[in-house]
Amino acid sequence: MMDQRILLEKAEKEDFDEIYRLMEQSFIREEIRDYEDALAVMDEPAYRLYHLRLDGRRIGFVSLWCLGEFSFVEHFAIREEYRNHGYGGLVIDAVVQTFAPVVLEAETPETEIAKRRIGFYERHGFVCNPIPYRQPSYRTGGEGVPLVLMSSGGALEFPNRVVSLLYRHVYGLADGEREE
Repeated sequence: MMDQRILLEKAEKEDFDEIYRLMEQSFIREEIRDYEDALAVMDEPAYRLYHLRLDGRRIGFVSLWCLGEFSFVEHFAIREEYRNHGYGGLVIDAVVQTFAPVVLEAETPETEIAKRRIGFYERHGFVCNPIPYRQPSYRTGGEGVPLVLMSSGGALEFPNRVVSLLYRHVYGLADGEREE
């Protein structure tokens, strides 16, 4: 592969429909907010939504939260026609270079694809944090999902603080509502 750079281009509200369609194609319903809730998040000061550009083409998107101590990658997807070409690694490297330290969630290593996904992040400098973690549901009455919390640049020094910040800012839960 030639020396290619992924550009992060800030998405505007008028771009949201395009991104939300890719979100719906790339994630199961439980892993994304309803349309109106997802659109409203764009008004949150800590939230960032970027198109991923390669040679002028939009090949995907990444959404993240800049929470002061770290940045949290909430969603990251590459359009199907651009998958399996190494672009995902370029994206993760660009995100870490721009927003380090970075925290993200990955499925628990119970399936082959989940193990491969964790391996992908590990090859790009992330480590699994050995703490119990459950992603709260994006939907009222929904169930949380057990996941692995991964971080760039080494294990989290204060993982419980990170989880509290995620629950409060990303998922809108008060500290007393924390899922275990």
